[in-house]
Amino acid sequence: MNMSEEQLRAICREEINRVLVDLELTMPYPLAAEPINETQASSQLIKALSKASPQERQKVCNHFGFYSRNALGSQITKNVLRNISNINLAQKGSFEG
Repeated sequence: MNMSEEQLRAICREEINRVLVDLELTMPYPLAAEPINETQASSQLIKALSKASPQERQKVCNHFGFYSRNALGSQITKNVLRNISNINLAQKGSFEG
């Protein structure tokens, strides 16, 4: 039986898909619980956050690890200064890090 390359690819795809389904490695795309339009979901999040009080927004942002530029900048500055200090101590031979 002669098969074209296209037919062989189709058979391979079907078999691979069948194995993935058997092993329950396939998931429906997109998931029903997930928003289909990512832009729409992000705009809804922005609207919800803009209605919240500054304290509530800060709680949500802190929970998910988001920080303001000022807070992030000061944290980076502290880390850089601490690293420079550790390097200076190490050069002097007194670093206990």
